[in-house]
Amino acid sequence: MKPIRVISSMPGSGKTSWVFGHMRSNQDERWIFVSPYLKECGGLDTANDEYHKGRIREELPEMDFQTPTPQHKGGSKSKAFKELLKQGHNISTTHQLWKMMDSECAEIIHKQQYKIVIDESLNLVETYEEFDQMDLRVALHGRMIIPDGDGPRLVWNDEAYPNYTKGKFMEIKHLCEVGALYLYGQEVVIHQVPPQAILAAKEVIVLTYGFKHSIMGAWCEVCRIPYEIDTTVKLYKSNEEIRQELLERINLIDTPKSFIKMNEETKKSVLTKSWFEEVYKDGHKKEITSSLKYVVDKKFDKGNIFWTTFKDYKDDLKGKRYTRNKTITLDGRTWKREPFVAKNMRASNEYRDCTNCIYLVDVRVNPYLKGYLSRHGARMFNENVYSLLEMLQFIFRGAIRNKQDDPLGNHLNLFIGSPRMRHLLEVWLEGRIQVD
Repeated sequence: MKPIRVISSMPGSGKTSWVFGHMRSNQDERWIFVSPYLKECGGLDTANDEYHKGRIREELPEMDFQTPTPQHKGGSKSKAFKELLKQGHNISTTHQLWKMMDSECAEIIHKQQYKIVIDESLNLVETYEEFDQMDLRVALHGRMIIPDGDGPRLVWNDEAYPNYTKGKFMEIKHLCEVGALYLYGQEVVIHQVPPQAILAAKEVIVLTYGFKHSIMGAWCEVCRIPYEIDTTVKLYKSNEEIRQELLERINLIDTPKSFIKMNEETKKSVLTKSWFEEVYKDGHKKEITSSLKYVVDKKFDKGNIFWTTFKDYKDDLKGKRYTRNKTITLDGRTWKREPFVAKNMRASNEYRDCTNCIYLVDVRVNPYLKGYLSRHGARMFNENVYSLLEMLQFIFRGAIRNKQDDPLGNHLNLFIGSPRMRHLLEVWLEGRIQVD
């Protein structure tokens, strides 16, 4: 295959608009468009019972993009995707469905000569957390899943568990069958999506920023898949122009002494997942919420607030002006919106009216995943840059993504609780961290 073509540009640079134009100019090709969100690719949001046409179908109606939809309730999206492939349709789908691709899909993609566009990098290798840790121990110690020879890849033990066709471990069996589960150490299971579907494509284009420091970039190194950063594409704005705009638009609020004190009192950086699990207690809760009340009352403007932390601590840390859902009318749509946003939110415009942001996360890579990537050849990956990029993606959900004359505003009062994360943003804004 050709090296993966990476368009490395920041949110707001126009890379999605560029790729839509690129596909429009190459309508004789077959295309698969993979996006994190249904609002981009289209489809049924079963959680909210809401159907999204999808931006790609709104902007490229002439290309008739199809979304995998089961023919009956409870049907498989994977099977629906496979049927669309066989029929040669242009297809738009989600990141989550893409992770379930098997060798048959890869064969069809190769036969049909599909080109693939991936909007924002995919996490194609991660610790497997779909199952409770105890269930994984049962599967491992019960030898339902076993190493394939001397290597780390796990396979289903057909000799001990033949004809296993239903039950709670069917997903594990399926992932073993497609070669997607690996053992790291004694009990840590890694889900690594096989590269076959990517390798089968005629061309792969990835739209993101800082690809080499993404999990997908590390996955490419582990799987020995080449990629190239394409610097020839001209977008609306350069990365440097956007950085200069952010330098002017972000009002970075000083870290309260209480956060600095919490950070100094423990060996673990404040607001990491492990800090919450092992250090956080009622005293910290009171200090944090008291400081946030001061920030909201004295440092924020009257605009809307969006915020994040680890989901398990959302109810603990919510406060006045950033707790209750509000009815929002934005871009011709009215809906009830929660001020809390998942920390890994990407590619969404739903919070672009928000001029205030609270960021209560210290982003770290799971240490087992980090060790696995390092052991298996990921050399370019830098955890500090990865953390910075995750935070930048989140910040771009707010008003700073707006144009200069947008009546909603284009500034952001930003409170970052972690001294480490605040420092990373400061040095990047000053141009002392280079991301390509």
